[in-house]
Amino acid sequence: MLVQISIGAAILMVSMIFSAAGFWLIESALRQLNRFLATLRQGLKVVIFLMVAALWALLQITVGVWLWAWCFMQLAVFDTMEEAVYFGLVSYTTLGYGDVILPEQWRLLGGMTAVNGLLNVGLISAIMIELLRQARVVPIDD
Repeated sequence: MLVQISIGAAILMVSMIFSAAGFWLIESALRQLNRFLATLRQGLKVVIFLMVAALWALLQITVGVWLWAWCFMQLAVFDTMEEAVYFGLVSYTTLGYGDVILPEQWRLLGGMTAVNGLLNVGLISAIMIELLRQARVVPIDD
């Protein structure tokens, strides 16, 4: 049990590091583009921000799922990468079909995959709200 928790915590931390780096990059890009973005019409700016946020969310989820799939393959839990990615995606998004399950000795990792997905979905929601807020803010000269 402690091995599963340790492995799951390590994968979760790597996923969170990637998320933090993504937040930092988006924030930095917004700072760099602040003056340009102020020249755009409101509607166009909102569309651009939503498209960027949606692509970023897809990237975050994809990286998280593939990270878990890689973990499952390293532990020899699944025979194919397709099966590992499928299980990772179904667990990460908390869909949980139940058609592919982990062996008993690794089943705690399924729950940890779901926890990781829940955390990332919360973070993704927060950044999307912040991006939309930023789309409405007129930059003030420093």
